[in-house]
Amino acid sequence: MAALGPRFCSQCGQPLAEAANFCSACGARTGPAQAQPQALPSAPVRVAVPPSPKSMALVVVLAIIPAFFGVYGIGHFYVGRVGRGFVILLGDWAIAVVGVALIVMGFLPDFPTSLIVLAFVFFAGTLALGIWQVFDAIRLTREWNGRVAQTGRRPW
Repeated sequence: MAALGPRFCSQCGQPLAEAANFCSACGARTGPAQAQPQALPSAPVRVAVPPSPKSMALVVVLAIIPAFFGVYGIGHFYVGRVGRGFVILLGDWAIAVVGVALIVMGFLPDFPTSLIVLAFVFFAGTLALGIWQVFDAIRLTREWNGRVAQTGRRPW
């Protein structure tokens, strides 16, 4: 029976002669001629790093501070809800533009004063959206941290 490939000592790893029953280097018994299995090339191992919990203080800061500059939804970006963050941001800007347009038109001589009141209603809507987005970002952070603690995976 022909050997399938080179043989090596199982104790010291030295190459063995084709018909050797003992290793010439360490003297260990090698047994009948058996080919050493060839190692298969292995693919790189990717280790999944579990997501870290999100900071509640940071999400509050990211939701409140930019809101003073008319930029809502940043807390949602941090928590991973990018689409919702964009909708909140664009919704806030749309409400603000309509409110400013109504105020500017309200100062024209022929324009009814009720539109100025309507403009302030739009600004109240912007304020309500700002407050809601802070509480929603906090809720999403709690949900993120709870799911990461339970499953060790990203919730969304």
